[in-house]
Amino acid sequence: MRGMRFVLVQLAAVLALTGHLRAQVFEEPAPQWFLGLGGIISEPQGAFAEAVGTAPGLGVNVRYNPSGGAGFGLRADFGFIRYGSNTQPACFSVTVGCRIQLDVVTANDILLFSLGPEWVLPGGPARPYVAGNVGLAHFYTHSYLKGVDEHDEDGFGETTNFKDTSLAWRAGGGILLRLVRGEVFLDLDMAAFYHRNGVAEYLTEVDIEDLPGGGIDMFPRLGETNFLSFRLGLSLGLSNPAP
Repeated sequence: MRGMRFVLVQLAAVLALTGHLRAQVFEEPAPQWFLGLGGIISEPQGAFAEAVGTAPGLGVNVRYNPSGGAGFGLRADFGFIRYGSNTQPACFSVTVGCRIQLDVVTANDILLFSLGPEWVLPGGPARPYVAGNVGLAHFYTHSYLKGVDEHDEDGFGETTNFKDTSLAWRAGGGILLRLVRGEVFLDLDMAAFYHRNGVAEYLTEVDIEDLPGGGIDMFPRLGETNFLSFRLGLSLGLSNPAP
């Protein structure tokens, strides 16, 4: 799997970078709050993989640890994944004709939210962690208009075609690599999680059709929507530690 190979390559680089620092232990306390941002690669599993391929996304998390970076804490994760999209050219209207051209973009997205405990092992610059979270997975397909010129990137006239939400949980872990410490605390965050989203209805790129009269036909799929996610990002301390 491309996502797994990506994580293994990054993990090898991290271990090589931190090998000579493993004996060090940071004495200064770390902030209790961290804000993380990173890229996501999702790898569908089971029946979901038959309909959807590997997809990119973006993740944000807020982590709280009363011990200052190690031990048990709490984390909230927010994620966005675009697993499919389709673009069709169109004219502005019957009255204006094709002097003004538009693109009709239909996107298949997933919004993720989860909340739960996290356990970070204390130690040197490379600190493993594990986490388990429960939350929601929101699948939705929406269409919007966009200009065809390069400078016209903003969409307008958005319509949600189909949506469904399922209860979800995820479990996994990763490695926090301390990049900067002192007045600013910054970690490199590498992680892999299994997302158990259960049964949900969703559309793919080929499951929505335009009808001659102007309407649309949709053919929702019903099934398991589980996937693996691989994340690489940064985690920034939100406040300076107490002296």
